[in-house]
Amino acid sequence: MIEQLDFASLTTPIDLDSWRRLDSVNRLFRASIDRHQVRDPRWFDRGTACVFRALTSPIAITADRTIPALARCRSTREMEFLFPLPEAAHPALGSAIADNWIAERGYLKGFIDFVFEHEGLIYFADWKSDLLSAYDAATMSDHVARNYELQARIYSVGVVRLLRIRTEAEYRRRFGGLLYVFLRGVGADPDPSHGVYFQRPDWIEIRRYEAALMAHNEA
Repeated sequence: MIEQLDFASLTTPIDLDSWRRLDSVNRLFRASIDRHQVRDPRWFDRGTACVFRALTSPIAITADRTIPALARCRSTREMEFLFPLPEAAHPALGSAIADNWIAERGYLKGFIDFVFEHEGLIYFADWKSDLLSAYDAATMSDHVARNYELQARIYSVGVVRLLRIRTEAEYRRRFGGLLYVFLRGVGADPDPSHGVYFQRPDWIEIRRYEAALMAHNEA
């Protein structure tokens, strides 16, 4: 739904009930419900609420930084990244020729749900529909560590490569971090960090992730 939704429907102030009654929104969700043969009408209300809250709720990424609404950020949906599997002969991140790779063993390929810019920094977000016991920081951190840590590392290296970031100074100036947006939790609590896992690895960690990929590829 988020991939197909026209964000123009969310760029002006609107409440949930009015938004879900918009013809374009109603048709989009009803078509998906019919296609997947969802019979319980409650899921229309639940689905529209999850999407609306995820895109319009304030998102706290640090104690002093909050994104007012993802729908109002300059963004790209379903961005593909593709780069050679790191090999020992490849210039590592931080070298002057870090882009000069020749693939001999294969590629890393993936799709990032949502890439957006806020206050000059580039972030990427991944939508998660996981049902957790709670959506506080501790519960989400434990869940990500057990289920998505490798994905987060690969995506982080992928975005840094995609942005052609070569130095620590460029990294600090351009890369904001990654968000796992748990759709069932965002907006369900007044706390703007509720339902959002945020991480911004430092430059040393990014280089460590890449080195681990190289080691795995050479094994």
